[in-house]
Amino acid sequence: MSKLSKLLLEKGADLTVANNGGWTPLNLASNNGHIEVVKLLLEEGADLTVANNYGLTPLNSAANKGHIDVVKLLVENGADVTAANGSTPLIRASSNGHDKIVSLLLAQQNVDLQFSDANGRTALSWAAAKGHKTVIELLIADKRFDGNSQDDTGLAPLMWASQKSQDSVVELLVQHGCCIHGNNRYSFFLRIALFMMHKAFEEIAAAMRFETDDFTLGLVGLFKEIE
Repeated sequence: MSKLSKLLLEKGADLTVANNGGWTPLNLASNNGHIEVVKLLLEEGADLTVANNYGLTPLNSAANKGHIDVVKLLVENGADVTAANGSTPLIRASSNGHDKIVSLLLAQQNVDLQFSDANGRTALSWAAAKGHKTVIELLIADKRFDGNSQDDTGLAPLMWASQKSQDSVVELLVQHGCCIHGNNRYSFFLRIALFMMHKAFEEIAAAMRFETDDFTLGLVGLFKEIE
């Protein structure tokens, strides 16, 4: 692959030409994990910033697919870790459970931990919903991260984890201080218990900070669910 790419470049191949999906050679190579081709294209001056029709830059593509070596190379060559058209490399990596890439991105000073996608969901929210415990541990260990941020529907990471029946993630988030108190019907432990029918009510209630108002408001959410 790299030999063919080198030959094409020697024959004057245009690095900026994209296919119908907006994929440039660098973006395609990054997406497919072809590290040697990526190196060659970077040496020839390929543009790191060009996104495809789906808003994915080369770094976004590599982070999304879990190609750690490509991500590292792109970052070392100045790829913008905050670049986003819907979601950042950190969100992409977190959502897909690529913990090594998450760790690498968190080490970058200008990474935006609290960036939310078009639906208001952060990297932690995606990781919680999909049950990626190692990623969650990396994110919540970073003191810059707000573990209780809510998305556009009012759901915080803990609520997403409970809704998706990610038992061990719920426990992990609670242990690290993530709470379920909020101003919407999703925020109360009775609703959490409903989402997790296989878990004992007492187990969940004991792990949460109980308040009298929660009981009343939580019942409202419970009754709406079973209507």
